[in-house]
Amino acid sequence: MNKKQVSRLLIYLVVLAILVVILLVFYRYFYPSETIRIAVAGPMGGTHPTSIAIREGVRHKVDEVNAGGGIGGRKVIIEYFNDNDDRRRAIAVANEIAERDNILMVIGHKSSGASIAAGRIYRKAGIPAITASAMASTVTKDNKWYFRVISNTAFQGDYIANYISRALRQKLVSIVYDTGAYGSSLVKHFKISARKQGIEIVGSWGVPPDRGSPDTRLKTIVADLRTIEYPGMLFLATLNRDTMDLITLLRGTGSEIPIFVSYLTAADLKVLRQHPQEQKVPGFFSNGIYSSKPFLPDIANDKARELRRRILAEYGRDPMWHAYTYYDAVTTALKAIEHAEIRGRGHLRGDRKAIRTALTEFYSHEQGVPGTTGQIFFDENGDRNGHMATVTFHNRKQLPAYLQYQQTVIPIGSQDLFQDTLEGKHLLIGDKMMDGIQVVFVSVDVMAIQEIDFEGQHFTADFILRFRYKGEFDDTDIHFIDAAEPVLLGKPILEKTEDGVTTRSYRVSARFNAGFDFSDFPFERHRLTIRFVHNRLKRDKLVYATDPAGIREVEAGSKIQVSDAQWDVGWVVEKGDYFQDVTQAESTLGEPASFNSPQSLAYPRYNVELTMTRSGLESWLRPFLPLLILFILLYFQFFLSGKVHWLRLLFVIALLPSAICLHTSMPIVRMTEQPAAIEWAFYVFYVFVILALAEFNRTARRIRDNEKLGILMYVFSGISFFPLIMLVMIAFYANHYF
Repeated sequence: MNKKQVSRLLIYLVVLAILVVILLVFYRYFYPSETIRIAVAGPMGGTHPTSIAIREGVRHKVDEVNAGGGIGGRKVIIEYFNDNDDRRRAIAVANEIAERDNILMVIGHKSSGASIAAGRIYRKAGIPAITASAMASTVTKDNKWYFRVISNTAFQGDYIANYISRALRQKLVSIVYDTGAYGSSLVKHFKISARKQGIEIVGSWGVPPDRGSPDTRLKTIVADLRTIEYPGMLFLATLNRDTMDLITLLRGTGSEIPIFVSYLTAADLKVLRQHPQEQKVPGFFSNGIYSSKPFLPDIANDKARELRRRILAEYGRDPMWHAYTYYDAVTTALKAIEHAEIRGRGHLRGDRKAIRTALTEFYSHEQGVPGTTGQIFFDENGDRNGHMATVTFHNRKQLPAYLQYQQTVIPIGSQDLFQDTLEGKHLLIGDKMMDGIQVVFVSVDVMAIQEIDFEGQHFTADFILRFRYKGEFDDTDIHFIDAAEPVLLGKPILEKTEDGVTTRSYRVSARFNAGFDFSDFPFERHRLTIRFVHNRLKRDKLVYATDPAGIREVEAGSKIQVSDAQWDVGWVVEKGDYFQDVTQAESTLGEPASFNSPQSLAYPRYNVELTMTRSGLESWLRPFLPLLILFILLYFQFFLSGKVHWLRLLFVIALLPSAICLHTSMPIVRMTEQPAAIEWAFYVFYVFVILALAEFNRTARRIRDNEKLGILMYVFSGISFFPLIMLVMIAFYANHYF
């Protein structure tokens, strides 16, 4: 083939490549690969914490699914629609979504008013929708296309009335409520349940949501409350701005009336910091206030803890509860789409109907979808009732109340149920029985980590263990899972009881087993764990919560003493994680009938995880120093005179056993089954030596054949490529471990 033919062939190949690219672009543009499009509707345009939380929850779930290949190979795409949390705008957004021919379903809206308004459009267009924040019962009532992954106002109102009566022992209640969709629906059901509980409604005041400003309505309500001799507990089912104003007016005038707010977060309390009383005494306005929450991450499951960890790592702050519920809404939606086996382009109406059918098939705990807020399944109205938590506020912090309730399977006709319900151990809400769970606050103040034995895989921890709880709790009957020997708490170093709250502190010094991993040596991070469970109380009776008022976390960068002289390096605690979870155990409970089929029992577990690493660059580089010297010597031989070429061979051969002896003498080699990070540097060195010997052999042949460039090629290749490969190795370590 001559040059002309070669040139012609190259031209043909270039033209062919250009045509292929044009065809691919044309196909991608006019025949895009199918995707799954979901609309997320709500106040998406602002920087309000709630809006941010909704987007966080949605995005994390979608990214997680797309990273795993999407749904049936289809990528999930989210389109956000901003309704400004306004009913009229919500109608416009719903009509825009209904006119689209590629949106399968809707996640949203945020508020009840917007959801009700938009729901009429979705019902008419046959578009399935899931809300994770709108709680008014009318959102899903008579609308078979709307679903909800949190409890509705009927359940919430019933729950709050029961909690005020059974847990807080209040029999007099005054009510201030928003006359909009959410407040009216909530108070309606609250009053019905309150009468059943024997609660007397002392007074009730409605607050229109769309009134103008300035407003004297709230001041009038506060004045009326102050004229009542025994107003009881004040139940606020108002908008956030009205809630804050009412609390400020009441507490600012010296009123100590107990308050239960239908919905309040620690973020809402930030507006109170402008007041002099709050600046002088943190929590002046909010201390002791109770509130209900659809979800409480402090006592949630592992899925919730993982989502919190990811958001905390990305943004440096705790997510609001909306992040969890909207994460679950998207989880449920995508699971329904997967079960519906949608057909895709040209079958939108049928696909939407199939998705709605799939959602209705999540009708029981067994058929439900696992989420961060628990198992998700719907009743005949598309609601998910049975989940509600109670929080209280102290020093601007939101804390779980000492008594929580969760749905249980106790038979309604069981023995002693009536008496237990009167004592607040159970709540009967509609046809759902909720069992009382004691919350015990735990703080672990680590004073020192000593006697770390890397080869023996254990360490000694010295810490103060503190419990804070209401009622009875046998804090001595706990078992440290990782303890090398049984740990007895002994006598408390501090014990006090105030207002029914008991605080006990113990000084503990014990040895714990560890699983040190040296695969990343010397860049490794070791996790030291201190975990305990109660020997008798299971998860349906007890849950632990980290006590922010008492915990003193180990400071990042604090020194840790190591007794083994072989590991003469400084260690620092990089971070400390304190959390509760659940551990499973199988038992027959002593029943002969269960000997062949033991039950799985869930026990609450409290965990302290300390992550330690080497203290600074010097401690990371020190193990590399002997090998670095060998690398320098190997590089140095390239600069020897050409007249001593055979001396290079002896020099290189001598370095090889030196490296092998250094490698095999490292304790880390016998402490890990897979190669440690530092060992890859040894392997690179061995490759260098082999390449140097191979190149030396080629050079020797060139010298023997009287080739002038023989020795020069050897020296040039070594001086040039050696630093390049060293830089690549350094870049690998820097990118992988820093």
